[in-house]
Amino acid sequence: MIISGLALGLLLSVAIIRPLAGSQFVIFGSPVQKSGSQGACPGAFSGYNIYTQAPPAWGWAPATNTAVFTVTNGGQRADVRIEFTGEYGDSGCNLSGVTIPNPPASPQYTFNVYFRSNPPPTTNYPIILTGFNTNH
Repeated sequence: MIISGLALGLLLSVAIIRPLAGSQFVIFGSPVQKSGSQGACPGAFSGYNIYTQAPPAWGWAPATNTAVFTVTNGGQRADVRIEFTGEYGDSGCNLSGVTIPNPPASPQYTFNVYFRSNPPPTTNYPIILTGFNTNH
């Protein structure tokens, strides 16, 4: 199930979670087909996903006793930019994946995927989280 809502003028989708082996799991979100541009990364884009958790949670917490915190492209698109935003304002963006520095500066994170070429996907798009708790 995906729950959508309007917050701060952006359409947010609450992600669907699918566990993988070990400390990895996949989250899916519904792409928003709206173009824009934001600095060098992500740059110009034709659509995006914003991955959040259902209230009262906000994002995903880094797991304890873990040294690697990554978010990678789980789909077939090669034109994505992935961005993380921490509760305390730390952020980063890169092609195909990001690594949150260890130790993490924030207690939880949300993630965005930007699709640089048209058209953005019309079905749920996956990203893979490593080193995070599946719930808050």
